Amino acid sequence: MTSHTKTLDRKRAWVSEFLSAPMVDMVQLDSNFAGIYVPEAELGADRIGITDQFLANAEAYATTYGNSAHFSSLFRQAFLATAYQPDNDTKILDIGTGSGVNTIVPCLNLFPGCRIVATDLSPNLLRILRGYVTSQNLEDRVACVCTDAMNNYFVPGSFDVVVGAAILHHILDPLQTITAAYDALRSGGTTFFFEPFEGMALVRVAFTLILERSRREALALDANVARFLEAMIVDIKARTGTDKSDEKFRYMDDKWLFTRHYLENVGKRAHFATTAIIPHAFHESAIFEQVISLLRVGMGKTPAALPDWAWDMIRTFDTAFSAEMKRDLLLEGTIVFRKA
Repeated sequence: MTSHTKTLDRKRAWVSEFLSAPMVDMVQLDSNFAGIYVPEAELGADRIGITDQFLANAEAYATTYGNSAHFSSLFRQAFLATAYQPDNDTKILDIGTGSGVNTIVPCLNLFPGCRIVATDLSPNLLRILRGYVTSQNLEDRVACVCTDAMNNYFVPGSFDVVVGAAILHHILDPLQTITAAYDALRSGGTTFFFEPFEGMALVRVAFTLILERSRREALALDANVARFLEAMIVDIKARTGTDKSDEKFRYMDDKWLFTRHYLENVGKRAHFATTAIIPHAFHESAIFEQVISLLRVGMGKTPAALPDWAWDMIRTFDTAFSAEMKRDLLLEGTIVFRKA
């Protein structure tokens, strides 16, 4: 028996505590995906709603959106706001883990002695995580499972914590995933989801007014930046509201911008005892900083991509709302569901 086989056997032994369905090592399908498991029932299934940015372009996606320091601070913010105390030997289910930068790395540091079952629909992203796991000798602490976030192949009550960094807004029916999280949690278990909210409508309005003023007053605005603002307006508009019955949503990457009411209702329907929603930013420059982030992530641009007159308009939006209002009309937030 080779050392690689022994490692996989040892890994299977502890992962089997959490899995309620037969799993297959993806090395049988592609040698690049060795050590990544897939539910036998999902072998050959269509990956609906997942595009090349998560598959062929996984490396670029992980580089663009990976920020472990940022998510570590969001975990700490949520711990403080909810008086949550991490335990030793915490058992964690990570839904939509991606490359693991935003959840696995923070969890390994914040939850001493934890073990993590990391799931994602993209084997390409999990391959990146798998490389990290093997390089850091984390085989006994992190397992990679390629599965759809709307499915539930986990032993009920087997996890202390469920986490998900920017995963629910990709899912057609978040209730299904949140209910699966409830089932997977032990009594007293907690979830931490990090998601965008409909407060992003403020950005949509700001971008709309910037474009209108540029055209009306013939003010200079880079053509590529203008196209980006137009695309963001279309994106935010499409994701606003809770009706996702249109067929187009099955094939869109980003489907949702959430509201407090929707998530509180979903939490009740999934039978969670409590729901807490923690705004990520509600200070005097929250909208300003959100636009900077969009330019960086969406275009690889610095703030200089927008002219001073456009930034003055964005600052007007920030000064128009109090910190308290920004807590209510949040742009991004952490959702903490607790099971009785």
